[in-house]
Amino acid sequence: MSHVVCPLCGRSVPIDGFDPSEFVDDVFAQAFSGKGRGKGFRVADKFSVLGEEGYYDLLKSMADRALRLVRLFKRFDYLTEEEITEAFTESEE
Repeated sequence: MSHVVCPLCGRSVPIDGFDPSEFVDDVFAQAFSGKGRGKGFRVADKFSVLGEEGYYDLLKSMADRALRLVRLFKRFDYLTEEEITEAFTESEE
């Protein structure tokens, strides 16, 4: 089975399980709590970090990487100049 390495985070995932079209347009952080000794962890809280001051450097780094990916995809003809322009001129939802 082949894997793809996410160009944003570097995580290796099976190709048949990787569908970024289904991802939510947000950036989340999660807090975990223990389920008891040897029983693992559970997500205790999940929250958006967009607009949160303490995450600025991380989000700026992600934004810079996203722009480099757009440039890469354009260079290899996965995106056109028109698609990029349209994406940045669409009204916010």
